[in-house]
Amino acid sequence: MPNPPLKSDPFHLPLVLKFPLSYTTPMPASKTPPPAFNIPSKVLLLSGFFTLCFLVFDSLDSHQHTTAINRFALIPANVLHAPWSLVSYSFLHDGWEHLIFNLAWLVIFGSTIARHLGNVRFFLFFVFCTLSAGGVYVIFHIGSNFPAIGASGATFGMFGALMRFLFPLRGGVLSARPQSLEKTLQNRQILTIIAVIIGIDLLFATVSGVLGSGAIAWEAHIGGFIAGLTCFGWFAPPTRSISGGPGNFNYGEWR
Repeated sequence: MPNPPLKSDPFHLPLVLKFPLSYTTPMPASKTPPPAFNIPSKVLLLSGFFTLCFLVFDSLDSHQHTTAINRFALIPANVLHAPWSLVSYSFLHDGWEHLIFNLAWLVIFGSTIARHLGNVRFFLFFVFCTLSAGGVYVIFHIGSNFPAIGASGATFGMFGALMRFLFPLRGGVLSARPQSLEKTLQNRQILTIIAVIIGIDLLFATVSGVLGSGAIAWEAHIGGFIAGLTCFGWFAPPTRSISGGPGNFNYGEWR
């Protein structure tokens, strides 16, 4: 039997290109000009691994390709027999366009998050968003044999976490420290952005359902986004003030 169509997710959101991705923390004066591309090494490493996995996946013959899908793609009906697929699906991509879109979103959304988190925290956060996105997809498709692949759920988790840094903007740049979840959800501008993102995903789900294509794993997008937004504080390092740390002057709020 031929494989069912993949639930890939080449999702495009022009709105996010308007989001600035720098910090408000003043930089010391330097005679050396800033680099043209200031992408954190953690993001480059993850992007390189995505690309390597894609090149290997793309080089397989049809039999090997089917075997890889059955073993590493997220298939709800098979997830109990292949629990690793709740993470491994994010490293498979259905073509160069799918890969490039997800790499772009990883750089745009993930760079700010990577600068705030350490190496271990960043990769743990990526895995958490991947698991959350995959879990939501499985819940919506219990018993289904339609495989899902792609890192969009994880990159949407980075996007959700980015909501914590968006406001208040100072001089058109992001806040250097994340807002608490309570303050984030009290901001009408952020709530509007969240509503637009979820609305666009639901619109794509409706259109793909009407057309019968089922090509966009919108459930994974929304699941990853909400997980990143609400749970980022679990991974963020404690904010330290000049006077010593939690409870001291200018420490900020507890998460």
